[in-house]
Amino acid sequence: MAGAGLCLLAGLFALVNRQPSISVSQPPPTHSTLPTPGSTDTGTDEPTVGEPAPTPTGTPGQRLWRGTLTFPSQPGSNTDPVAAKPATALLDDDALYLCATCSPQVIGGELLVAWNGTKPPTPDQCGSALTAQTRRPGYVPLRVGQMGCFSSGTGAIGYITVLPTSPPTASAIIWSA
Repeated sequence: MAGAGLCLLAGLFALVNRQPSISVSQPPPTHSTLPTPGSTDTGTDEPTVGEPAPTPTGTPGQRLWRGTLTFPSQPGSNTDPVAAKPATALLDDDALYLCATCSPQVIGGELLVAWNGTKPPTPDQCGSALTAQTRRPGYVPLRVGQMGCFSSGTGAIGYITVLPTSPPTASAIIWSA
């Protein structure tokens, strides 16, 4: 009985003399403003060096960006990254590239698959095509009108349509996944 009383007394002493908990406040989270449906990204939320690309949010299939992708060929390079206009942080440097040394030239990407339908794909169709993809990296022939589905590297999906321009260019849409 004396042992139980001693334990109870020690517990009360510890409870009374405990240090108040210290609360560490966290900085507020940063948010990237995504365009509303029907608008385009202005490029003002481009991440700085070392900052991770934004994770797309929104309703699955919501259009996040629409624009033009240019695939400049640089001498001595096998794979040249794409340039987006308007600029967007939703497309990382490795998502799509021009394989200038391939014969014939192709657009390549780790998560890219040619779309051979007669109409542009829906977000669900692109998602299914990418899920079924077995060959990585994927390639889309550099042929006017050729379409392809891709993952942007930031968790969004999109599609491209090759345009009749030089340097090679494609129109593109990126949707939330």
